[in-house]
Amino acid sequence: MVNSVLSFQQAILLFRPFQEKVRNICKRLVASRAAAIASEIIDRRCLSLPTDADEPALSAGYYAFNAVLEGYRKSRQCIRTRSEFDYECEVTFLPCRRKTLLMLFSKQEEYDKEFAGIGGGVREYAYYNNTDPPEGFREGKGYRRWERREKDWNEALGSETPIVRGFTIQCLGELGLPIPMYPDMLAHMPTFRDRVRRQANACLSEKFKEMQPEEGELLPLGWAGTRAKVMEWMETTEGKKEQRCQEEAIRTKLKQAITDEDLAAVPGPRGPIPPEAV
Repeated sequence: MVNSVLSFQQAILLFRPFQEKVRNICKRLVASRAAAIASEIIDRRCLSLPTDADEPALSAGYYAFNAVLEGYRKSRQCIRTRSEFDYECEVTFLPCRRKTLLMLFSKQEEYDKEFAGIGGGVREYAYYNNTDPPEGFREGKGYRRWERREKDWNEALGSETPIVRGFTIQCLGELGLPIPMYPDMLAHMPTFRDRVRRQANACLSEKFKEMQPEEGELLPLGWAGTRAKVMEWMETTEGKKEQRCQEEAIRTKLKQAITDEDLAAVPGPRGPIPPEAV
């Protein structure tokens, strides 16, 4: 959350360009995420490995499209968690004397960075009382400025929530989440090197588990603990050797470049789903 201060007229004039930038960022993020999901399906099929798009048989592009929409839907139901599928962005305007306070609500770092550098007279104007004030606000004139911020935010918010006291605008607007079409996915595909490394690491994770004395030993660690163990093993001489071997073998099996035909292809007798269906 970023807090800024400016006149109401400035706020309105600056918001429109910011909103357009958020939509462009969102379109890129959605396309990149869909491309990553689709390439994972395609690469695993090249390696004759099972995928989440096999039952029922779906094209990689169609599955990725639905996965992004479903992830977005679930993220809106769990507002307290940070999700890679949460592309929402809201700006709340809070009138306060001769200035307007702005609050940005976002779970995407790129939105936050864009808002922080919006310029045009906008400046950071945060206030909090759960810890000491930042450097420069702890004594003398600095502390008096900190007290002024406290008064301004108390005046703007009172004891109510921002959505009750302020005027909130959805940055994505009525258009909602941009639809990731095949050309968008192709423009944001992971590089061949990254795809090879991702599949090699997945194979190494399975190999590492097989090397354990008992299959159940990794379970108490959870996914994060298991991943940490795998990464530690991959830094050993044995792990690096295995990684090179895996990457060399996988490099010969994956497609160098993914096409719209790959995105539309469906395994089995059903045939491809045309790009127009996405």
